[in-house]
Amino acid sequence: MMDDRREARAVVSRRIFDDDDEWRTNTGAGIVSYTTSSADEIRFDDVEEIRGDDFEPERRQATSNPVMSWSKTERGKEWSAWWEAGDDKRPASGAFATTSLSDKKSLHDLQSDVRVLRSKLKEAEVARWNSLPVRETIKRMMLRKPYTLEPYKSYEDKVGLLQIAIEFHDGNCIMAVLQFLKRTLKYGKFFDLLVRFPEAETHYIAFLKQHYDWLELRKLYNLLARYEDEWVLRYNQSRNATPADTRVRRLEDCLRFFDSASCEDLGRSYYAVAVKEQINLLSRQIPIEEKDAKVERLGEYHLFKTYPRQSPVLYNSLITTLYYCCFYHYDCKPDAVQSPVKFRTDFKLSEKQYLWMALAAQARLRRWEKFEQLLTAKGWFGSTKLKSPISFDKIVELIHRQKATPDKIDKYARLIDDLSLRFKVLARIGRHFLAVQTLLELRDRNQLLHYQDKVPSTDRRTHDLMYRALQDVSIKWR
Repeated sequence: MMDDRREARAVVSRRIFDDDDEWRTNTGAGIVSYTTSSADEIRFDDVEEIRGDDFEPERRQATSNPVMSWSKTERGKEWSAWWEAGDDKRPASGAFATTSLSDKKSLHDLQSDVRVLRSKLKEAEVARWNSLPVRETIKRMMLRKPYTLEPYKSYEDKVGLLQIAIEFHDGNCIMAVLQFLKRTLKYGKFFDLLVRFPEAETHYIAFLKQHYDWLELRKLYNLLARYEDEWVLRYNQSRNATPADTRVRRLEDCLRFFDSASCEDLGRSYYAVAVKEQINLLSRQIPIEEKDAKVERLGEYHLFKTYPRQSPVLYNSLITTLYYCCFYHYDCKPDAVQSPVKFRTDFKLSEKQYLWMALAAQARLRRWEKFEQLLTAKGWFGSTKLKSPISFDKIVELIHRQKATPDKIDKYARLIDDLSLRFKVLARIGRHFLAVQTLLELRDRNQLLHYQDKVPSTDRRTHDLMYRALQDVSIKWR
């Protein structure tokens, strides 16, 4: 073998050919084959710049460099080093490649494997249309094994699939079967199955909600005569629409749905009344917001400069809108669209609702004269007195939060009729002197002694009052 290699090298280098040797060239593929007299075949793969006619014995041409150009390439250098070393192990990638018996055997094995795989593929294609028992298919679905529903063509088999899936209580299997039935059945038959199997209906509705298929869900609710659910779906889609005029139009569509013949009873319900009020409120908020935004932008109203708006009035509740109008538009004409009085009349608000929002707005603006006017009622013979449907303990806490003067707080605190409640309120807001006076009216010595420790030591006026009261023997304590 070593002699053959050296002889091949000598032949290539000196361009000497024996009569028994045979050269086969394929210049298009870049392959040159040389067969020696010992029947060993040596191939030159990927030889660069070699022409086939250079190796023909009958066309020997003189050349200045007898060494072949392939020996100058990287592979040529690799094979040159191998020849010089005389190693039996050939390089992994070189100019020569010998086709051995083991290579032919491995090729034969690969061809056999390909034939086996092709036969199995044909068997799988044929078995695809051979249906398994329904229960076995559902079990394979539950165990996450390969399965197919295509072989089940008859209506009875499809119903059986749904029945077994519901029997096993597997939601994924139920939805997979429902998707298959929806694709292969007419909608009327598919709908009949949903009515027939309530569990399937529940899963299908949850699936539509999860995937936001609102049109299909509305259609299903209508067919199932679930009109209230359909209206709730319509309302949820409408109440978040923007801009405001678009929301009004969609809410009006919901209202027309109430008035339809199929929803006659629902149209007279509480929901229809609530939607009408929401439409009226939003229709009132739109012009108020447009006008106030323009005035605020031009800087024509001093309240918008002193108390800038934190957010638009749009989309707020009725009570919040009333407070907004009491705060910014309390002095406007009663028939104006932003008038608080008009809001109270149009939306039929109670006296407590209107009075509380008006008091809160005027207290924040520190308009104590208007605050007192809201609580002033006429008595007999033209006399006036402070009177309120709201308990005065809540009014005292309100003005205390708005940092009213102590005399204002004491004035309204004395209007609390319940002495025990008055004491609790005064003690909570820190009006100690008036709280001690209330305890003296109650003649509660134990409570006075207990409260004595809570009065700050710096409040000498209150401490003197308590000391004199405790030393007074004329007081009849309880």
